[in-house]
Amino acid sequence: MAIALHHGSTFWRFRLAFPSSSQSLPIVKVIELRKNFMVVAVDYRNALLDEYHIKFCQLIERNTSPQTHSAQAELRGMLKSLTKRLTHQVEDINPEQAPRKMLRFCDQYELFLLDREPYDHSLLPHDHGRAWGMACVISGALKETTYQQVDSTLVPDSQCVYTPGDVVLLHEGLIHVDSNPTPQRSVSLNLFVPCIVGMKVYVQQEKRVYVVKPGSRPLSPQIEDVVEWQGL
Repeated sequence: MAIALHHGSTFWRFRLAFPSSSQSLPIVKVIELRKNFMVVAVDYRNALLDEYHIKFCQLIERNTSPQTHSAQAELRGMLKSLTKRLTHQVEDINPEQAPRKMLRFCDQYELFLLDREPYDHSLLPHDHGRAWGMACVISGALKETTYQQVDSTLVPDSQCVYTPGDVVLLHEGLIHVDSNPTPQRSVSLNLFVPCIVGMKVYVQQEKRVYVVKPGSRPLSPQIEDVVEWQGL
């Protein structure tokens, strides 16, 4: 499917590819325009995601504080149920081209599949801004290390390895890093409420904290991704 977007006097053209057997209808949402390229989220509209979209929104709207234990338990159950029914989406990921596949991006939440290559330890410690969320492991393993900030140093606080079916709770303000400790690819389904804005990436060698733009991954920050920075 070829897509053309117009902004001012400039046109962008690009192509979306998805399995011919898929019933998904991609919706493209521009997150950010930059000089030479743009950051987009591809929203795969299909009956399954629409079904869970209604459930997620209803849960979020009826809980003034969705981080309560009861809301978390209900959301955890929904995410595990959706994970079991999304196995066909996992095969659509090409980790060499796009390790993150956005499934739904709206005002209330964002939902995406994340693919980690074997022995992937490339991410830096980070939080998720004002968002909190959950990650359900679909295949492989996910190693999570959490940190506490003590003065100007990040001190490892806990470490755990999660396997398929496990759900990791990522509360607001949590500083952590996840990696793939195995020789197999690792795939997880990630849900964040609301969408991730104001993510902080902690670069300990530089003693700096970088606030990065939406859509950025917690890697060594590039200048075009940085909103602001401060000392640890």
